[in-house]
Amino acid sequence: MNTFITLYNEAPIFYLSGLSLKEKYESLGIKSGHALSSRVVEKELIKRIKDFLTPTTNDNYITRANLASIKEAYYYIDKLNGTSQLKKYFVALHELDSILGPTIEKFEPLTNSNKWKEALKYLKCYIDENGVPNDDMLSSGMEKQICRIKAIKRLQKKGVKYKINENNELELSNLYCAVTEIATKMERIGGVRFINKCLSEIAFDDNKGRLMFPKQGNPIDLRKVKPEIPYGYLFNLAFRMTSSKGSDTSLTKYFDALIQDACDLCVALYPVQNYAGWMEVLNKEPFDIFHKWLAYDSLIDVQQASQKFCLDMMDFLIDKIIKDKRRFERRYCLGDFRELMHELCAKTSQKHFVKVQKNEIMSFLPEDIRKTMLHDITNTIVNPNYESPLDFDKTNYSDKPAIMLPNDDLMLYPSSIGAMGWYEVMMSLLRERDEIVTKELKEKATQSGSKKNKYVGIDNFVGFLLEEYIKQKLSSKEIDTKCGKYAVNDINGECDIVVENCKKVLLFEVKKKNMTRKSRSGHLYQIILDFAGSVLNSQEQAHRTEVLVRKNNQITLNDCGTTTTLDYNNRGFEKITLTLNDFGPLHERLIQQQVLNSFYNYGFGIYEDEIRKFEKDEERAKQVIRGYTALKKKQDSLRTYIQDLAQFDKSRKYVPFFDSWFFNIEQLCYLIDLSKDTDDFIRKFSKLKYITFFTKDFWCELELKLGMQTS
Repeated sequence: MNTFITLYNEAPIFYLSGLSLKEKYESLGIKSGHALSSRVVEKELIKRIKDFLTPTTNDNYITRANLASIKEAYYYIDKLNGTSQLKKYFVALHELDSILGPTIEKFEPLTNSNKWKEALKYLKCYIDENGVPNDDMLSSGMEKQICRIKAIKRLQKKGVKYKINENNELELSNLYCAVTEIATKMERIGGVRFINKCLSEIAFDDNKGRLMFPKQGNPIDLRKVKPEIPYGYLFNLAFRMTSSKGSDTSLTKYFDALIQDACDLCVALYPVQNYAGWMEVLNKEPFDIFHKWLAYDSLIDVQQASQKFCLDMMDFLIDKIIKDKRRFERRYCLGDFRELMHELCAKTSQKHFVKVQKNEIMSFLPEDIRKTMLHDITNTIVNPNYESPLDFDKTNYSDKPAIMLPNDDLMLYPSSIGAMGWYEVMMSLLRERDEIVTKELKEKATQSGSKKNKYVGIDNFVGFLLEEYIKQKLSSKEIDTKCGKYAVNDINGECDIVVENCKKVLLFEVKKKNMTRKSRSGHLYQIILDFAGSVLNSQEQAHRTEVLVRKNNQITLNDCGTTTTLDYNNRGFEKITLTLNDFGPLHERLIQQQVLNSFYNYGFGIYEDEIRKFEKDEERAKQVIRGYTALKKKQDSLRTYIQDLAQFDKSRKYVPFFDSWFFNIEQLCYLIDLSKDTDDFIRKFSKLKYITFFTKDFWCELELKLGMQTS
């Protein structure tokens, strides 16, 4: 930042003001033609600036982003200090950016002072010739910074301080002042009362079975953007305060102020709000955008699932699990658990917490069994130690569907917020049994000296069941499916689910992978692994299948002895990744494609010592390191298949990942319910493919697109 100031101040003076056009031509050494033009003078100045700033080598340069960070630093300092001391340097960088255009990404490093001084000499002349842009023009494109400055100014009154660090980034300190005040206000209101109030103002869509939190999408007028309310942060804090009684008086007094304080803190700390979404997805630096999208999801969104969907899925899973003779390590059975689930879900509200007296629940069961069941499905301490917006590693509310009150009564979460808690509880109880069975089998094998019996763990078993569940949902609309393993030219693979008609083949790959709390807390190394474990791995499988079908015209699928063929027939292929849980903004089509492009174009290495700073457990650290080794192999494999597919495109206009999708199972089931038959189901994909509003919310996006189609 200071280097640019020095260079600008030391740049020689070269002005053309006061000269005639002919004299300007002579001063710049321009050969005059038949007619003199000020545009020719302007183009010559721009050419000289560009020539001096074009890097002489490919190894030593600074980027457009580096200059943008310096420009941004000047803006912050002047606006926050209430001065205009740095305005001329901001103007210089603004004009430099404007006249050179977005296609130039690399510049001479600032250490090459002679070239920079020469370029700035002509830049000063250019500004003198054209005049300093007005404030509206200078603030264009700085909408995010303007919102951030307003937020920081309000936070400064609470004791928060700021500085610009050596990387020209804005840093905040004394944050505990704001965090403590927000937590105090929440405690005075009471967490339950606060969430009930928020949800009373938010629409609930009965068809989708979920609360429709407001989304702005990609705005036309960036000046009208208002930061979205960080419901994710506020609700996590409110869950921590559910034991606080609070008062209606405090609700009236602090509600609006609390939301404003939370907005200010999140905008100041994490500038992830939508301003120009179309430009955002063109960002070529994956680390920044990965972190940004996960921060947005953690701050803005509240994890939800339709209760109707969850109950339907859970009934299916429980039937299959019982049939497989799996059980809990408890005195109650899966049937009792299901009955409790249906009983309590029937008592939930769409927009409010519901208090249920313990004596009203499963009253026919013995007291000790009932007490154990209620203990298993509830949290007594919710989100312990949660304070800062990205403290996701300190959250636990989504693990259970209810809270146990001090008198042993229950507080049920609003229906869509608590629905997936039933699945999480069931799986945690089944995993306990898994550990016991695995240990017993190992001991038997040791005693007998034989090989340990093969045992499919519950997570893998449920993964298979979810594929079966999806097939059942498709079959309900008479949509036929194929699946099975294949072996082609020494390449082994598997298709989880195939849906096809005469024009399209839909390849579904099902991954049960969740977005972990470490990712939601902002740990970049884990974000990359979570993205890879869901989108990358499944898309590598689907691309491999498409390549083999195209090369061989058909492949044979073997599903437990039943064989079918998957033929090419000049059809298009859509490659769809399915996860169980929501991945938030990643389901946004443009974001998902940008993630895949990043995995295609970039390598992701790690420093083992850095990993061990985050992962204190050595075995876990080794697991992360192995994950990155596997990631590289998957990336190399995906690149090979993409290059193969490009060769098939005779138009030479192949666009990687244009035919790739990312849904969770609930979203897919909703699309299935909207469909009449196979052709209609496949048509739904085509209609969702092109226009994107960049709301970072699948459900809002779907509503907007369906609205356009019916209008």
